Amino acid sequence: MTKLLESAIQQMNNLPESQQDKIAYAILDELSWDKVLDSSGDFLLQLANEALEDYKKGDE
Repeated sequence: MTKLLESAIQQMNNLPESQQDKIAYAILDELSWDKVLDSSGDFLLQLANEALEDYKKGDE
């Protein structure tokens, strides 16, 4: 664990539980999006390239 993350977690220990939970949910949500984007990157790139080609051809 990095020193920055360790410091952030130590500071969160002083927060009320409700705020700790909000931060925890935000972190978990961010991590899940990272996994989604990592696994779908090639597919999204393919879709973007197809859309660009359609645009260049004048297709809608």
